[in-house]
Amino acid sequence: MTTPNKAVDSGIATTRGISFYLEILDRLRNEGFNLETNEKLAIHPYLIAAKEGTLSLAQRRAFVGEQYSVQYSDACSFAKLAGHENFRPKSLSVASVPSAPTTIITNEGSSEKSSNDENNEIQPDLFQFLLGGEVYASKLLLDHAKSVGFEDEDEGDLRRYTVTAKAQAYPSYWARIALAGNRGAGAAACAVNFPAWGKMCADLSDALQNQPEYGYSAMGDDKASTSLAFIGRNGSDRHDGRKCFLRGCGHRSSIIARI
Repeated sequence: MTTPNKAVDSGIATTRGISFYLEILDRLRNEGFNLETNEKLAIHPYLIAAKEGTLSLAQRRAFVGEQYSVQYSDACSFAKLAGHENFRPKSLSVASVPSAPTTIITNEGSSEKSSNDENNEIQPDLFQFLLGGEVYASKLLLDHAKSVGFEDEDEGDLRRYTVTAKAQAYPSYWARIALAGNRGAGAAACAVNFPAWGKMCADLSDALQNQPEYGYSAMGDDKASTSLAFIGRNGSDRHDGRKCFLRGCGHRSSIIARI
């Protein structure tokens, strides 16, 4: 009779377990579909136009209008994956992030829900972290929205913006992952995509700030930084995704097996 590995069964990533997860991550990043996607993102027409200073005001407004809906939908998906079933605020800009059920790695090697204990190591939850990020970024998006003409105090003009199916495909897939409770697939998707996403956001922020056609370079430094903080924040860390992958999967061994 074999003895179960207590650390693996409880979902705690041992040294061997971490190597296994990172091997999966590296393999996914080198799959043809991901390499092709990264190449397409690097030369996306929207990004190229931004760098050339040819994005129209309508195109920049479209980015904000679509992102407003993406942001709300993703926040609800992340909330569900983090264990919050009824997160449906009127607006993310006035929402409070619900308290997370704390996952504890005890000294004995078991994983359980518990109150804080200074002798235990707290393992953060990826989707709770992402939910908090969406709520925080919602106010930054509103600052950016003002710079392209969305000025309703109650966000009515953003709520009324007509979104498109293609632009909303991304949050649609997140919603499906959330409804299926597939934390492993969600964590893997974040980890694989974060480097390309971070670089694209950083490049877009740089283009908008440095190209005189958009007007941000003529603003005072503080006002320009406020207007572009939403985009720049997403690219600031240039995430490599590895920690996020482990946070999302490492303490749920039964979930990683579904990838």
